[in-house]
Amino acid sequence: MQEPKTLEGFGSNTFDNLTTLHPLGVLVLALGIIGTLIVKRRYAWLPLLLIACFVSTSQRVVIVTLDFNFVRLMIAAATLRIIQRREFSGLRITTLDKLITVWVIVNALAYVLRVGTFSSLVFKLGMSYDSLGLYLLGRTWLRSGEDLRRFARAAGILACISGAAFAIEWSTGRNIFSIFGGVSEFTQIRQERLRCQGPFSHPILAGAFWLSPLALVLALAWSPRGKPIAIAGALSISAITFFCSSSTPLLGWIATAGFASLWLLRKRAAILRIGTVCTLVALHLIMEAPVWHLIARASVVGGSTGYHRFKLVDAFINNWSEWFLVGVSSTAHWGWYLFDVANQFVMEGTDGGILTLVLFLLILHRAFANIGRRIRRARTKQHAIEAWAIGTAIAAQCVMFIGVTITQTNTNMVMFVWLLAASEAKWGRARGKGSGGPDDLHAPAIANS
Repeated sequence: MQEPKTLEGFGSNTFDNLTTLHPLGVLVLALGIIGTLIVKRRYAWLPLLLIACFVSTSQRVVIVTLDFNFVRLMIAAATLRIIQRREFSGLRITTLDKLITVWVIVNALAYVLRVGTFSSLVFKLGMSYDSLGLYLLGRTWLRSGEDLRRFARAAGILACISGAAFAIEWSTGRNIFSIFGGVSEFTQIRQERLRCQGPFSHPILAGAFWLSPLALVLALAWSPRGKPIAIAGALSISAITFFCSSSTPLLGWIATAGFASLWLLRKRAAILRIGTVCTLVALHLIMEAPVWHLIARASVVGGSTGYHRFKLVDAFINNWSEWFLVGVSSTAHWGWYLFDVANQFVMEGTDGGILTLVLFLLILHRAFANIGRRIRRARTKQHAIEAWAIGTAIAAQCVMFIGVTITQTNTNMVMFVWLLAASEAKWGRARGKGSGGPDDLHAPAIANS
């Protein structure tokens, strides 16, 4: 059974607990499962990525009240493959692995304790299955620099295909993915701007999904024969961002460009971090409104709800006693339209309490620490840039988290969780089958060259 969502956010839909299948969708799912089971390890992630990119999340099967959308079914097939082939061999449990596992468990326990129903337990087991399952796949299959380059090349090519579909939607006002159901045939319009969404349940989710791999695609420009895909993929992702006509993805694009350009100042990263914190503290002291009021001004598209984002954060801080222990079942009484928890950080607190929020922040901190270590140990400039790209992608996600929630939408979780897993990748030969690349883990550092 799918637990009804009392904390609403992006990605909620009316297809929960309802089998919805299109013949073409069934064919795509069957081919995806077969492909997952038979392809070589280096491309085992590709069928799941294809379904995440091009199949509506409304396509699902309900088995004895248990809700399985196509991504969830693909996780099951992929996990079966990993266990049968023992592809997890050589993986060592890391601090990030432990943090993510504890984060998922604590979030589930807090939710079940607060709601106190059997259906809430089933609902959280499904969400935990998505998060841990996707992370396991990422840790198993994205273990080396070459694995990440293959993933980036695939993301760049798929972005070109998806960009063409979004361009058709932009020019015609009709969504070709509506044949699967779950999305309207006619594209949303806000202030005379079309808000394209493709197969995703909301334009913001569409833009956030495709912004996720942008930095990795750009990093291909430093790999052999990677520049054409880097240029075409980056242009396609930028076009998709424009077609979505939403501030959150556009701010993610700006953040990607900004964090990527900080590569030139990497020697002064510590100074930049301290300077940023000091600046925010100073602004908080001198501004009449709290410093998070800046969120209200972070709107780059007419009709954006930046003020709503600010009011949500402000209410979240002022009502901390309500959610601190195990979260809160509804935020509607906090203010007008504040039932819409469109902020991932706020969602972590309201869904699972302070411990869940702290664990989420520790996960991000650990991922960035991993990336810093990879950069310091990189043998070549290309390897250092690729590691920096992972950090840029995660940082851009953090910026977008101010205006979107993704943990209740497993399609968007694919990219985020795989980026976290990629922070553990080693630019050397992985111990699992099918990985390649020279062992450069103990080579001289070049990060400051």
